[in-house]
Amino acid sequence: MTLRQRWRRSRRAQVSAVAVVLGLLLVTTYIANFLSQQLPSQMQELEFEHTLLVEDQLGRVQTAVLAEAQNPTLPITITSPVTLGSGSVPPFAPASTGALTLDPASDLVRAQYSIAKVLPRAPVWGSGSACLAGGSGTCVLGAGVFFYNASANSSTYTVILSGATSTLFYNLSGNHDTLTVTQSGPDALYLQIIVVGSNDTVTVSETGALVGSSHYDVEFYGQNDRLNSLIAGAHTGAGSTSFLTRFVGDQGSFCPAANWSATDSLNLVDTSNAFNANTTWWNNVGYTSPPVTHALLAPGSSATFSNRTGFLGCGFSHASVMSYTSDFQSGLRVHLANRYNPPEDVVYEDGAVILSHPASGTFMTGPPTISITRSLTGFYIANFTIVNMVVSNAQNGTSEEGGSTAGVSTHLIGFDQFQVLDNVSTGNAVAGLWLNFTTPYPGAWEGYLEQFPATVLVNDAVTCTTGPLPPGFTCLIPPQGQISHLSAEFLVTEFEFTAITISTTIS
Repeated sequence: MTLRQRWRRSRRAQVSAVAVVLGLLLVTTYIANFLSQQLPSQMQELEFEHTLLVEDQLGRVQTAVLAEAQNPTLPITITSPVTLGSGSVPPFAPASTGALTLDPASDLVRAQYSIAKVLPRAPVWGSGSACLAGGSGTCVLGAGVFFYNASANSSTYTVILSGATSTLFYNLSGNHDTLTVTQSGPDALYLQIIVVGSNDTVTVSETGALVGSSHYDVEFYGQNDRLNSLIAGAHTGAGSTSFLTRFVGDQGSFCPAANWSATDSLNLVDTSNAFNANTTWWNNVGYTSPPVTHALLAPGSSATFSNRTGFLGCGFSHASVMSYTSDFQSGLRVHLANRYNPPEDVVYEDGAVILSHPASGTFMTGPPTISITRSLTGFYIANFTIVNMVVSNAQNGTSEEGGSTAGVSTHLIGFDQFQVLDNVSTGNAVAGLWLNFTTPYPGAWEGYLEQFPATVLVNDAVTCTTGPLPPGFTCLIPPQGQISHLSAEFLVTEFEFTAITISTTIS
């Protein structure tokens, strides 16, 4: 072998070593690029898919609970899987783990409702003070209390109070009636007028100088009613006058009815030194407006108008109200300890599936079994199905963690269902229905409740309260673990409650 041949062999060895080094560098570069670019993207996708899977699995728990409730006589136990670990990319990235916990103590739904028994309580018609025989007349006695109960149609009544410090109670039942009350004395302490009927007109006037302060309370129950308030003479004295007027649609037993009060009108004429009027139109279709106050021409005088909604007893009736409260506590929380996506919680709470991000709020990904429907008559009907999860045995499993698949076993132990509705024949009325949520996930529930029709929530609002908040947080997005309280009042004429109690075990 020559020296030249040895030199060539040496060069070949060097080329092989360089190739190996370059190959190793290439592999290292590929692995580094994969670890820094592709692996995080793949793991983020796997963790996202895991979140969707857990959401679906908690929805399956809800389906199992409802299936058991539909067959309460069958003593079956249904086990639903919940996958705690995400997918992995071996050998570079193991699965992200999770933890499943039963029944967080902070979750509470409270249903409050009131049922009114409305009974008629009519006065003795055709009776009253001697000075108002037949419903009309002039009462001249000072410091007197006068009254009359008139019941007729298309009739005219005229009342004059000429005595000092007189009080008048006047009840009128009928349609197309006209009542005129004139205060000509120096002072009327209190005048209450209640009118039940439609197309009725009441005129109230003051023609004398006021020494003290008079108060008028005029209430209408019907349609197309009108109040004429002619306060013309009070400016000559030092007294003041206040008017409280209420227009309420009458359905016979339950008030208000629809938005019948929109047909009623007020004619206000004021020349007094001190005159204040407050007028409210009532309805049961959810229409409300905040009080709006207008200054009148006379100094110190004002008129306030507003629209309100909700249950009222009708004129000449008595409402006996009973209130009830039911508490429901339930929940499954899956904490996903993601390494590539932000850690998050997927929660099953009272039939809803909620996704919670500690820093950005909560979102409802699966709605609960709560519905608001509208009947053919235009009124709203509420149907609430609330799930109450309990641990029947202290030895039962209440948590599981790791990367395996856990089992959620549910067994029906209680099923209660009842219905409450407005019923003219029985005199029952839904006087108030509230849902109150004590929850660390207020944003999800508030967003869900706000989707109901604007007229079904009283004042079209859900209120939220909580404790002191650090900067950057709100009641709807509190710090992780802090509890908020949501309240919503529903305006419905019928509601149905279904309470499902489930014994739950985690294995």
